[in-house]
Amino acid sequence: MIFMILWLSVIKSQNIRFDSMAVGQKSQYVLFKGSDYSIADSATFVYVASDTLELEIVEKSRKGFLVKESMRSGQCWTLHPNPFAASNKEVYYYRLKRIGDSLRVILPDTMYASRIFGYGDVFPLNNDQPETVKALAWKTDHRYIESLWIAKMEICEGLNQTYHSVIVLTDNRPMRRDGSGCTYIYTASNGMVRRVAYGWGSDHSWGWDLIPQPIAND
Repeated sequence: MIFMILWLSVIKSQNIRFDSMAVGQKSQYVLFKGSDYSIADSATFVYVASDTLELEIVEKSRKGFLVKESMRSGQCWTLHPNPFAASNKEVYYYRLKRIGDSLRVILPDTMYASRIFGYGDVFPLNNDQPETVKALAWKTDHRYIESLWIAKMEICEGLNQTYHSVIVLTDNRPMRRDGSGCTYIYTASNGMVRRVAYGWGSDHSWGWDLIPQPIAND
């Protein structure tokens, strides 16, 4: 029932599409907490239904599309330390720019700049990746390596939605220094489907799942 209320509470507008961004597009996310990071064949997670994150494209210019990121409800700060936000009151602005077959995330030079996009990066939009991984709850079955890697996933079960042929970008380079690794799951037409951060110190994760609008096909 909680998830249905969340779904119905979404403002009825198109999710942010990486392949055809436009002013007025909005994506909303619900927070989840995962566990069992260090156990290869096990993983569980629960949704923190009171926390809802909203991204909205508010401006278009030569510099790209300006995104406003804010919390619509909940108390994300009470879960600190988590890797997504210092306060549920913070509103972040940054830009998304399509460059060829990639999406560039342009963040301001501040300690916290986005709960979804982390420290910013370039996201390839071509899902024809040579390596394939499978989902294991909030994790993937990829072996642990402290590097950046990209793969594809045939099926990803999100919140009340199944996504096909998604792209998986994982950046575990910060874990070389006991930092947090991050995995981004997305498609060109549906935008960011899931973002999750994790680490060895706590053996758990914090993530955001997209609250779905009618699904788009790549």
